[in-house]
Amino acid sequence: MKAYLLTGLMALLFGTAFTQVGKISLTECYQWAGEADPRTANDQTLQQITRLELDNLEATRLPSLDLNGQVSYQSDVVELPIEMPGFQGPELPRERFQVTIDAGYTLFDGGRREARARQLQADLEAQQKDIEVQLYDLREQVDRWYFTILEARQQRAVLETARKDIQERLDQLTAALQYGTITAGDLDRLRVRDLELETQIDQITSAEQSALRTLERLTDTTFTSNPRLSLPDFDPGLRNSDPLRPEFALFEAERSRILASESAITAQRQPVVRLFLQTGLGYPNPLNFFDDALSPFALGGIRASWTITDWKQHQRQREQLTLRADLLERREASLRQGITRTEAAYQERLQQLGNQLEKQASVLELRRRILAQSQQRLDRGLITTTDYLEDLHAQTQAYLRVDQLQLQRLRLQAEYRTRFGLPISQQ
Repeated sequence: MKAYLLTGLMALLFGTAFTQVGKISLTECYQWAGEADPRTANDQTLQQITRLELDNLEATRLPSLDLNGQVSYQSDVVELPIEMPGFQGPELPRERFQVTIDAGYTLFDGGRREARARQLQADLEAQQKDIEVQLYDLREQVDRWYFTILEARQQRAVLETARKDIQERLDQLTAALQYGTITAGDLDRLRVRDLELETQIDQITSAEQSALRTLERLTDTTFTSNPRLSLPDFDPGLRNSDPLRPEFALFEAERSRILASESAITAQRQPVVRLFLQTGLGYPNPLNFFDDALSPFALGGIRASWTITDWKQHQRQREQLTLRADLLERREASLRQGITRTEAAYQERLQQLGNQLEKQASVLELRRRILAQSQQRLDRGLITTTDYLEDLHAQTQAYLRVDQLQLQRLRLQAEYRTRFGLPISQQ
C-alpha cells in the first residue's frame, strides 16, 4: 500500500492530481479579505475629507471680503450745547443707514494655520491606522477557514488511500471465493467498509466545499473547484519578543496627534496682526460729525490682538494632553504585556506537538508493518477480513493523527504570527 503521509501532503499541496487551476496562499487571502471589507473604502473617504479641510485652511491665507448693511433708529442724538447769535448747530438724524464692504488680510497669525494643518494630517494618519487595526482582525477568520480546508483535504486523502487498498483486496479475494478459501461474508465485510469510507469521504468533501465557499465570500474572490492551497512554512526556531501588531503603529500616530494638538495650543497664545479696510455709504456720514447726508467713506489700517490672560485655559488643555499621553502609554504597555505573556505558552505547546508528532510517527511505522503482514496473511487465507479491517483502521487512524499533528503545528504558528503581527511565510 502506498504511503498515506505522502499522499496526504500531496493532496494538501496540489489537491486532486492533474486538475489544479487556481492557487492561493494565506498571505493572499489576508490581502483579499482586507480589500473586500467595506471599511477599506473609508481610507479614501478620510483622505478626501482631510483634503477639503486643508483646502479650506489654505483659503484663509487669502484676503477676506464681506458686504454688510445696517438700518437703525436711535432714541437720542448728539446736540451741541452752544447758543450763539447767527449760529445754529447741525440737527443729526435719528435714523441711520450704512452699507459697507469690509476687507481684511492676516499678516501674522502666530502659526495657527500651520499648527492646524499638522493637526489635520495627524488626525488622518491616526484614523487610517485605526482602520488597519480593525481590518487586522480578519486574519483570524481567514486562518480558521483556510486550515479547515487543509484539514478536510488531509482527511480525505488518507481515507481515499484506505479505500483504494480495500478495493485492491476485493479484486484479489473475489477469485479466492471460487476456491472456497474465503466466504461471501468476508467479501461483504470489505464492501461494507468500502461504502462506509465512501460516505465519510463525501461528508468531508461537502465540508471542504462549504469552507471554500465561505473563504470565497470572506475574500470576495472566486476560486476554482479545487484550488491549490500553499502550506505555511514551519519555523521551529520562531521567536519574537517585540510584537509588530498594527495597534502599535496606531499608538505612535496617536502620539503624533497629541504633539500636533500641543503645537496648536501654543499657537493660540500668539498675537494676531491683520490689515483691514472698510469702505461704503453711510447716512449720516459715520466719519464726519457734521455731514448729515448720504456720503461715501473709507477706513483702513492695521489691527493687532493678543490675549493677555485666558484664566489658565491653555494650561488645563496641556494637562489634558499629558493625561491622554499617560493613558496611551498604559494602553500600549498593557497590549504588549498581554501579547508577550503568551510567548511561553506558544513555545510550550509547539514543543508538546513536536514530541507527540515524533512518537506518533513511530506508531505509524509499526502500524504500516503490521498491516503489510495482515495483507499477506489475508491473501493466503490465514486471517479473516475482520482482522485485516481492524489493522487497516488502526493504520488509517495513525496516519490521520500524524497529519493532524502536522497541521496543528502549522496552524499554531500561523496563530503565533497573527498574534505578534508577523508575516506568513509560504512553502
